[in-house]
Amino acid sequence: MGMNPKTQIGETFHANVWSWRPIHFLCDYLSMRHNLNFETKNWNYNDGAGLKTHKECNILADKLENYLKDHPFLKSDDDVMFVCLNMWVDATTNQFVKPQGMSVQYPNGTILFSSVVTKAGDVVQSAYAVSRGHLNSFILFLRNCGGFEIY
Repeated sequence: MGMNPKTQIGETFHANVWSWRPIHFLCDYLSMRHNLNFETKNWNYNDGAGLKTHKECNILADKLENYLKDHPFLKSDDDVMFVCLNMWVDATTNQFVKPQGMSVQYPNGTILFSSVVTKAGDVVQSAYAVSRGHLNSFILFLRNCGGFEIY
């Protein structure tokens, strides 16, 4: 929820657990890479954590935009970033599956940009995914929220 929204876009941003974790993961990565020192460890809880100022939100939005601008696998709004967190789905049916050896081959935190083929020949993808379009929506929210809290 936006703390001081400038527009309606900055009032709320919605993401389910499956797309929020990759967004959070990317924000953590960018914060560490650019020494932003944003406190993000409680962003997986609905207890009011977030960024408290418009300035912080704009800095994060800038870093996200730069990441997307230069990324070869995230060019269109439908392109997807997957974060491996030991939950897999069938790429066709989106049903949960438990493929053998995936947590060894793709340990937690591995970022993928496509489905993978298991040793058994099944096409699977991480259950945790976010599209470039959804990331762009988060960037717009950041630019308009005046700080945010997660509830």
